[in-house]
Amino acid sequence: MLPFAGLQDWYLRDSDGELQPTSYDIQIDTLDEPGWRLEIVLDGTDLAERDLRELAIERTQSDWIHAWRDEHALHIDCGPLNLTEAIKTFTAWAETGPSGGAEHRLAA
Repeated sequence: MLPFAGLQDWYLRDSDGELQPTSYDIQIDTLDEPGWRLEIVLDGTDLAERDLRELAIERTQSDWIHAWRDEHALHIDCGPLNLTEAIKTFTAWAETGPSGGAEHRLAA
């Protein structure tokens, strides 16, 4: 599945097919390093209570990905050529099913 297709599918599935204003949003921004930042606010979603372990992969100065979760959102910062990997990382985590209290690990 193409990365944006996976993100779109999650968004549509989480909204139960009703496209209406929600309490969460998805933002893609650039970093100064250079790189990308993906932020997905999870409040009000089926992922709001899901835990995860922080992910930090440093391959080279321009090939890296860091992902973490705070109280409200999932954050993924990545190198300038890793945006596709960041989106795939989120969608893989989102598709792992209910946490059942277990901690989930993001896989890059």
